[in-house]
Formats: sequence, structure tokens, C-alpha cells
Amino acid sequence: MSLYGAVEDAGQVATTAKGEDLPGNRRRLPGIDVAAADATVTVRVAIGSDRSRGAIDLPPGVYPLVLELSDETFNQPVRVVTHVVVMSATRPTTPRTVAVIARLDQPFRWSPDGRLEVTGDPDLLFRNTAPLRDHPEFPLTVMP
Repeated sequence: MSLYGAVEDAGQVATTAKGEDLPGNRRRLPGIDVAAADATVTVRVAIGSDRSRGAIDLPPGVYPLVLELSDETFNQPVRVVTHVVVMSATRPTTPRTVAVIARLDQPFRWSPDGRLEVTGDPDLLFRNTAPLRDHPEFPLTVMP
């Protein structure tokens, strides 16, 4: 895992979400070994001033967090980029809108009669969109 410097403006989030133009100095965080049979893994990064818990003290901002996932051979790691949002603990803040940015990749083609046909695994597309169906209250941006 790597934590990068805070983004300068909201427009930079879309760029950093693709793993591009990651700002500031990179902080390497300890790796986590996971058994191959584990289907779900929860990663917690402590943010704050309590160094006894291994917390990282960050000022308010939005920080790209890059997770690199690989198997035991370390061949072709997969990079997942998310963001850590740190709010001020002392300054009153206005409520913020929470949004989900989702990349949906599914092969498709147009049939001769003009219908859209999804190729590949429709079950995979259904599974990938489950969080969107489970939380319809969140605004959604789909990245092509």
C-alpha cells in the first residue's frame, strides 16, 4: 500500500483515481499477507495523532491510497486506487455529498439489427455493479 500527498483540487481526483499524476511524496505502508481462500479482506489505516496505534497524522485533505494486489508469485500485480478523506476535527464543516466512482468494463457489440449485446460474463457485470444497487442513495459517476 502507498499513501500519496493530498490532491490540490476536486478535478484531480478523477485523474488520481486512474493512478495517474499521483501527488507529493509516497509513503509505503506495511504489506498484508492474505490466505488464498479469503474472499474478503478488510484493510484499516489509522489516521490521527495516536502514534501508539501506528496512526498517520494527516492534515485535512483528500489523499490517494494505492493498493497493489498480487498472488504469491508477485506476477502482474493489480493496482487499485482509492482515496482517504481527512476532515478537520476542530473546524465545523458543511455536510459533503458522498459519491461513488465506478469503472465498468464489459465487452459489448452492436447486433446487425442495432441492439446492444453484452458479451463476456453477464454474471461478472452483475456482481461488479452490486454495490451500486445496494446503495442507490449515493450519486454515481461511471468512468468509461
